[in-house]
Amino acid sequence: MTSAIFYMSSIVFSGVAIFALWQFGLKKLMLDDFRDALFAVRDRLYALAQDGRISCSAPAYRSVEVFINRTIRYAHHFTFLSFAMSVWHMQEASERENAGPPSEPMFKQVEALKDEDVKRDLISIIEEVSDLLPRYIAKSSLMFMIGSLIYVVFRSVSPIVARSKQKAVETFEVEAYRDEKFSHYSPA
Repeated sequence: MTSAIFYMSSIVFSGVAIFALWQFGLKKLMLDDFRDALFAVRDRLYALAQDGRISCSAPAYRSVEVFINRTIRYAHHFTFLSFAMSVWHMQEASERENAGPPSEPMFKQVEALKDEDVKRDLISIIEEVSDLLPRYIAKSSLMFMIGSLIYVVFRSVSPIVARSKQKAVETFEVEAYRDEKFSHYSPA
């Protein structure tokens, strides 16, 4: 009885320790890493203006800058659950109101630029930020990590289960054929 209590308490303690390490240690490091990557992308945007390729007052430049700055500012709010809920709400709103994504005005402003090289660079910057966000959410969400682990385990186990099901079906087919083949020999 005491060994069961010891094992249960050690499991609970380990779970709490892992959660605390995750919540107060690793998650904050991942947030800092995400923000550092965003600062590097923003520096690329500033370099476009510094080189004189685009004006700092251009609407496309301002909208991309605001997009990056808001992402940096609210990065600590981005979680897997908030991401899933926002995607769901945006999809629901777009079906109801025939509205496009919130980033549509930014892309229109970028598309309105005359210089194709600057347009390509700004789209590349937007795409880089858009790629960083789901990677950060995936890395920083304990729920997503556990879900991914379960998915990977089930995906690796499913071929084994499929083979065992196939073996069972083959065995059943052989037995059914054997029963059918010898059914006319039944004693009368």
